[in-house]
Amino acid sequence: MVEEPRRRSSRARRFAIVALWVLAGGLTLTFGTSLFLHYSKLALFLGGGCNEQIVSEIPSPDGKLKAVLYVRDCGATTRASTRLNVIRKAASPPGEASAEVIAGYEFPWNATTHKIGAQWTGDHYLDVWYTDDVELTHLNNQVGSVHVHLELRR
Repeated sequence: MVEEPRRRSSRARRFAIVALWVLAGGLTLTFGTSLFLHYSKLALFLGGGCNEQIVSEIPSPDGKLKAVLYVRDCGATTRASTRLNVIRKAASPPGEASAEVIAGYEFPWNATTHKIGAQWTGDHYLDVWYTDDVELTHLNNQVGSVHVHLELRR
C-alpha cells in the first residue's frame, strides 16, 4: 500500500514533464513561425507589402499599351529594384503587370533612374537599354505580343 502513492506521484510527474514539453514546443513553433513570416518574402503576401514608385510611363504608338518603369522597395531587408513592365493602357500600374521585361538593381539609386530606359519603335516593338553597372535579375525579349530589343550601353 505504500507503493501506490508513489505511482500516482510518478504519473503526475510524467504528466507535468509532457505538459512542459508540449508547451515549450508550442512556444518554439510560434516563435519560429513569427520569425519566418517576418523575414521571408511570404510575409509580403500575408499582410506586408512593397512600396512601388513609378518613374515613368511610356505609351505605345497605337495607345493600347504602355511601358511602366518603376522602383520596387520592400523594406530594410531587401534592396530596391528598378523594373520595367508592359501593361494595357487602361491598367493601373504596376498592379495588372505582365511579365517583367527587365528588372535589376541600380547603384546608387536616388529616385530618378538613368541606368535603365525604354522607347517604343512600333506598336509592338520596344527598345530597352541598360548600363553595365545594373545588376540584372530578369530579362525577357518577348512580353505577350511585344517584341523587346535589349541593348547594353557602356
